[in-house]
Formats: sequence, structure tokens, C-alpha cells
Amino acid sequence: MTDRWNWEINDFKESDFDLVGKQPLFSNDLISLNKNFISNCSKNYQPLDVPSQYKEIVDFVNKNYFKVNYEYSETVYDYEFLLLLTINNEEFFKSQDETLQVNMKNLIEYSILEILVKNFNSPLCKVIVGNIIKNIDNDKGFKDITLFKIYLSNLFNCSQLTGVQLTLYANLIPILSNPGHFLYELVFKYVTSHPRIGPKDMPLFFKIKSESLKTIEWYISGMTITTDDLQLLNTNQFFEWILTLLNTPGKVESLHKTILKTIFMLPDINYGSLSLITRNGILSYLEQISSGHTNLKLNLQEIAQKLEISASKRTLEWSNYDLVNVSKRLKL
Repeated sequence: MTDRWNWEINDFKESDFDLVGKQPLFSNDLISLNKNFISNCSKNYQPLDVPSQYKEIVDFVNKNYFKVNYEYSETVYDYEFLLLLTINNEEFFKSQDETLQVNMKNLIEYSILEILVKNFNSPLCKVIVGNIIKNIDNDKGFKDITLFKIYLSNLFNCSQLTGVQLTLYANLIPILSNPGHFLYELVFKYVTSHPRIGPKDMPLFFKIKSESLKTIEWYISGMTITTDDLQLLNTNQFFEWILTLLNTPGKVESLHKTILKTIFMLPDINYGSLSLITRNGILSYLEQISSGHTNLKLNLQEIAQKLEISASKRTLEWSNYDLVNVSKRLKL
């Protein structure tokens, strides 16, 4: 075993794999990271409600095994493993003259900063982000030092944040680093005028609701939801809002599919189906919009079937056992 590892961050895409083959993470004295796999870690970030009891863990694995995308191009790294590699990679952090040099450009470009923010509740991430704030001034080539120092410092002004709050906040990074982005001004004003995210706040939510459909679609498409987020989303009447958006007239099929994709997540999490059915009247919505959106009928059928499979006894009783009938009617 060598005492020193060489690093490589390649940019091989799916079209390159037939030519170069699958690249091992460790090979001789080389650590080879793939830029697209790092991006997958952020883009496909999906915190899981992993149980603690052995029997429940077995059931959890069996339930989720087929949800994993096993395509090589969709590979993701374990975030803690990735971050431990990152802090030892001079592409991102370099100790020089008793100071820590932080390469903000690479941290942003390679989605590492997004991963740090999305996992900010982890003690490891808090330590890394804290060190970035302390040493960001050493990155003389980075022009947005003050802006990103404010952005990252805001996180330390908050109490424990839920996954969806952190995800929505992390999604602002590519915009803050691109002054030409159509949402730059909106996001800039939000970050600089909101020094903390309150326990009931969803970053940018009330601003977004009055924005264009393009902006709304961007916002919804970047969300991931867990059980811990349900109370926050219900408090902000998020589901009522997106269900109302399904009635938006015009050529907005892309927005509708984004909304349905978000709804499709919920039956997979604890109390997700219960929340949709009892609090938000999802069954009546599914039937109501199915007649006017024949192009979305397959998506609606899939949601109904998923709700039916995941429904608890309490949910079935609440719906007067009509869930099965709704699923059947949507297939007609």
C-alpha cells in the first residue's frame, strides 16, 4: 500500500463508458473520482427514513431494493466517504504556509458545496462548512467571497433544519455563482436579507408562489421529501398549492409532470399516503384532473396504485375503502 495517493477527477460520461470501461475508485496509487457521479450525489440526493430495528431494516432493504437505479452512469458516492476524500484533495483544500487554502470555484463546480449544505445536519459537514467560512478570504481568485460567506453563515443561525429546507437552500448555490441566471436577483436578495431559516420556513417559498411558471417548476423539481418534512410542508399548505397548480390551463405539461413526480415520492415515506389522502383530498383531485389530462393518465394511475399499495388500515378506513375503486376508475 502506497503512503501517498494520486488524484484524478475525470469527466467521463455515459457515452464514454463503452470506450474507457468502468473506472475503479481505487487503482494502484490512484483515486479516481467521476465529476458526473459527484453531481449525481447532489442531483439525486434522497435522504431515506432508515429504521433502527433489525427486522424493520430487513423490510426496509427489501422494499427499497428495486427503487435503486443500478445503471453505472447513475452511480453515487456515499456522502461521508466523498467528503472525507474531498478534504484530503488539494483540488478543494490545500494547506499552505500554515493557512488553509479553499478553492471555492471547484467546490461549487463539482457540487461539493451543495452536498455539504444538503447534509448540514451532519457534524462532519458543519465542521467543513465552518472551516470554509473561516478561510474563504484566502481564496483571492474568488470574486463572491462576501456573498458566500453570508450564505454559509446563515446556516449557523438556524436551529435543526429538515431535509427539504436544506435541499431548497442548497439549490440556490448554482444561481448565486451565476450572475447571468434569470433568478439571480431574486436569490441574491433573499440570501442577503434572510440571516436565518425559521423552523417553519421554506426558503424562497412565498416569493416563488408569485413568480412565473418556469420559476415554480424549477423550485418544485429540486425538492426531496422525507417524513420529517411533512409537518413543515403541511404548515405551509404546500400540497394544496401544487394540487391547485394541476389545474393551470395552457401548455404546461412539463409543470404538471414535475408536480406529479413530487407527489409520487410521498407514498414511499411514512405517513405520506395518509397526509395526501386525509389532509389534501388527493383522491378527488386525481379523478377530477384525469378527464382533462389524458396525456397524464398513466402518471395518475401510477400514483393511485402506489397510494393503494402503501395505504394503512387507518387510511383505508378514512377513505371509506374507496381507494381501490379510484384506482380502478383511473384505469378506464
